[in-house]
Amino acid sequence: MKLCYSFQAKVYAILECVYEIQTNPRPEVYVGICSDSQAALQAIQDAKTMSPLVQQCQKAVNDIFTWHIVGLYQVPGHAGVQRRGNKITNKLTTDGSVQKYVGPEPSLGVSM
Repeated sequence: MKLCYSFQAKVYAILECVYEIQTNPRPEVYVGICSDSQAALQAIQDAKTMSPLVQQCQKAVNDIFTWHIVGLYQVPGHAGVQRRGNKITNKLTTDGSVQKYVGPEPSLGVSM
């Protein structure tokens, strides 16, 4: 497999948001992370997952609860929420989806 899926790129984008919060501490108690991917947000909130990427993202989100109250919000892709940020997110997702996948294959398990 050469390319990662959009789902993985969306989860990775959320993970990068968390890393940004960790490396650039903010004084705000409440932090919101918005994504247009309901599937990615749901996977991060699920209690059980087999995806190492989702597990890494879950751990990172839990780690910042020490300093922040984190809200994960689903925003429709073209809802006009900070248009500039939405365009940047879409570009990063597209750029990330053409990168070589790193990890065990298959990248997404398919049930029988």
